Amino acid sequence: MKIKNLCFLMVLVLVISGFTLSCRRESSQALPDINSLPELKVELVLNLSDYPDIGLPATGRISPQGEFVFFDSRLNQIIVMSLDGQSKRSIGSYGQGPGEYQYVYDILADDNSLVILDNRSHLIEYDWEGHLQRETKLPVGCSKILGRSGDIYYLSGIKASETEFFEHTVIKWSEETGASTLFTMKSDVMRTAAYGDDGKELSGGGLLIVQYPAFAFLGTELAAATGSRYLIHFYDLAGKEIRSWEVKAPRPEFSGSLAKFFNKAGKEAYAVRNIFVWPDKLAVLGNFFRNGQPRLDCFDLQGKLTSSWLMPSTGQQESSSILIDLGYLIYFSEAEGCRIYRILSSL
Repeated sequence: MKIKNLCFLMVLVLVISGFTLSCRRESSQALPDINSLPELKVELVLNLSDYPDIGLPATGRISPQGEFVFFDSRLNQIIVMSLDGQSKRSIGSYGQGPGEYQYVYDILADDNSLVILDNRSHLIEYDWEGHLQRETKLPVGCSKILGRSGDIYYLSGIKASETEFFEHTVIKWSEETGASTLFTMKSDVMRTAAYGDDGKELSGGGLLIVQYPAFAFLGTELAAATGSRYLIHFYDLAGKEIRSWEVKAPRPEFSGSLAKFFNKAGKEAYAVRNIFVWPDKLAVLGNFFRNGQPRLDCFDLQGKLTSSWLMPSTGQQESSSILIDLGYLIYFSEAEGCRIYRILSSL
C-alpha cells in the first residue's frame, strides 16, 4: 500500500512539474551589452509644439487611416490631425452630457471607430466623422484600454491594497456578460510626506507610485510584466497563464531626477518599462540606460530575440511617456510637448 501511495505521489509531482514547465519557458538568451547597441533610426514627422493652437497632447494613437488622434489636456479636446500637420478636426466635446468626456485616460483607434476611456470610467465610442455610437459607464474603475476583440474589451484598472502596493487588475468586459477579473499585478509604491492646501504636513503622509506593470494586447493573448526580473507572462483571453519568457539581463536601473531618491529608499527598478506590439513581434522597452537613453529589444512571438537598439537621442526620455504604434515613435512630454517620429530601422 505504501509503495502504491509513493508511486501515486511521484506521478502527481511529475504531472505538476510538467504543467509548470508548460507554462514557463526558461530562456538561455541574454540581452546583448548595451554599449554595443546601434541607435534606432528615426525621422521627425510631426512636432506639435510648432502649432500654437495645440496645447498639451497627453495621450494618443496613430489611426489605421494614418492620422494622429490625441487628447489635448489643456484644451480638453479630442483632436484628429494629419501627420503632415495640414489638417485637423475635433471629435466630441468636454462636459458631463451624453457623448461628452472628462479627462481622457486612454484611446483605442480601429478601422471603423474611435473609443475613449475617461476618468469617470466611461467608454465612449464615435465613428470617424465624430458621431456618437455608444456610451457606457463601466461597473469598475479602469484607466487603460488594452484592446478589443469584437464587442469584448480588455482593460486595466488600479486599486489600493493594504500593503505597500497598488494592484493593477486586468478586466474583461462586454455589455452582454459584464465585467470579470482575469489576473492582477502589483505596482510599487512608497510613502512620502504630503501637505495640505494650507502648507501643513498631513498625518500619515501620502503614497507615490514608483513604477507600473507593463501590458500588451496581442489579439488572442495578453502579455504582462512586473518586477526586477526580465520576465514576461502570457495569458489567454480567459486569464489563464499559458507561458512566460525570461531573459538574462543586468540589474535594471532608475533614471531621471528621482533615481537617487528611489535608490536611497531601497527600491528596485522594474526590468520592463513598456511592451509594444509590432507586426509579428514584441518590442520591449527596458529600464537599462546608456547616457540616459533606454534600450529597446525585439522578440518574435516564439520568444527569440531578433534585434536590440538604443532609443534615439531625441526628446527627454526621463520626463517623457513613450509609445510605439503602427511604425511610429511618439513622445509625450509636459516640458517639450509631443513629437512623432517614423521608425526607419527594421525591427
